[in-house]
Amino acid sequence: MYHALKDRNVPVEFIAYPVSGHFPGDPVRGPDVDRRWVEWIDPAFTQSLSMPITRLDSVAALLVIDLQKGIVGRPTVHPAKDIVSRAGALAAAFRRRGLPVVLVNVAGAAPGRVAEVRGGPFPADWAELVPELNRQPQDHTVTKRTWGAFTNTDLAMYLKGAA
Repeated sequence: MYHALKDRNVPVEFIAYPVSGHFPGDPVRGPDVDRRWVEWIDPAFTQSLSMPITRLDSVAALLVIDLQKGIVGRPTVHPAKDIVSRAGALAAAFRRRGLPVVLVNVAGAAPGRVAEVRGGPFPADWAELVPELNRQPQDHTVTKRTWGAFTNTDLAMYLKGAA
């Protein structure tokens, strides 16, 4: 991601932590990563929007990614309760308009990953979507086993067909 952002002249900084895997799980480095993410992303949310969002595009789809018990239960920078509540409201609005809702969860670590899972094995309900999303039969679900929801899933094909 660093190179993709750098190639597009997006201000970005590469930070390497002396740990195995992609993310430090210790109580000192983990919060430092969270702080850096917020400092980098926050300006995008604090700037005023140049165009108010007043209606949904007729070809829009809502992708709700990783709002599952095992992730929502972790400490977050923004209260997870608010995020889950807003995602549930958005999903309901999309459904009322007959627009696609895609619910994406992640199950386990990426294939070939040799670093151990932080905190031991996942609980049995770790990958379950949070009930506040009110999953409906017409919702499309995707279980990702890599970093991206489009890799080795039917998501791109589904969205092309939904347009």
